[in-house]
Amino acid sequence: MLVDIPQLSNFLKSLKAAVLDDVVDRLNYFYTSFMIAFFATIVATKQHFGSPINCLTSSEFPSHWNAFVHQYCFITGTYDFKELHQRTALREHGYYQWIPFVLFGMALMFYVPHLIWKLLQKWSSLDLKTAVAESIKARSLVGEQRAETIKKVVDYAKRYLNAPNFGMLGMSGRFGMYSSVAYVFSKIWLINFFYGEQDYMWGYKLITGGFGTDPNMPTPFPRLTHCKFDVRDVGNTRPYEADCVIMINILNEKIFLVIWIWLHFVLVVTVLNMLYTLVALFIPAMRRRIIENHLCLGYGKKNSSCFDICNDTNKERTLLKEFTTSAMSVDGLQLIRFIKNQAGGLVAHEVIRGIWKEFVEERQR
Repeated sequence: MLVDIPQLSNFLKSLKAAVLDDVVDRLNYFYTSFMIAFFATIVATKQHFGSPINCLTSSEFPSHWNAFVHQYCFITGTYDFKELHQRTALREHGYYQWIPFVLFGMALMFYVPHLIWKLLQKWSSLDLKTAVAESIKARSLVGEQRAETIKKVVDYAKRYLNAPNFGMLGMSGRFGMYSSVAYVFSKIWLINFFYGEQDYMWGYKLITGGFGTDPNMPTPFPRLTHCKFDVRDVGNTRPYEADCVIMINILNEKIFLVIWIWLHFVLVVTVLNMLYTLVALFIPAMRRRIIENHLCLGYGKKNSSCFDICNDTNKERTLLKEFTTSAMSVDGLQLIRFIKNQAGGLVAHEVIRGIWKEFVEERQR
């Protein structure tokens, strides 16, 4: 046994998508964590059950020495030369034994922002899980049962949206977005640092250079290396040098390349989603437009029945502005976003329309 990852299988089982998220959230904490943890499992399995290294030993060695040399060189590390023609400049490699642990740590760290986000949700007055779960249930119901379930969600949202710690969901949402972007940036930096040479374009160069098919090409994951060890025989200590092929480094290099490409994709998607969310949630005009779109689903914006009040357009706009700033605000719109992501746009329309109707009735009394 060379390297083992304790509790790795338990972590893989614990990864599951949550109710309170969207596609980009799942891209960060679920799919990315699962992919990296899967890679960690592959590398750990190769090191545990396979032959991560093979060294060419002297023919004078007994056969049972060969396995010892393989394991000794893998554990203690090997070296190669920075320049093929300057064999005095050594470059030691002793880190690839830790790659499964590094990958597993990365997978775990991508899950941390989601855990913090869940913790911040508990500080919010609005228990989103209950509201979203009821909305999901309403999606499969019809008639009076559907109407009653929607009414539960509406009453629940109204009861808590104006609670003392109202607004914590918006703050926690911003924290989740910012931390996700920061984590992706940090992991890209970590991969560049781990890969070495401080070259942030190494992934592109590796792709355009033929995916490292040249075994003599300098790389942080060399295929051909050397290993020094001493052999004690009849009071004599003789130094030996063995040439080694680290086959697992072919896999390691491709895994890091895939992660490098994936993280850049996730970074772009996360930044775009963050910008859209900030604009949608924290700019009043955008919030009003989003809420109006939900209210007018199936009616048309110019139809007065869209708002279920009198034909006075100015009054409609005044009420809509008040509804956006006081009755819904950031937490309310965040709730509608989650309901739309999990239960569909029609259920979200029915919920926000129910909140709107009761709001208008209260103002007209």
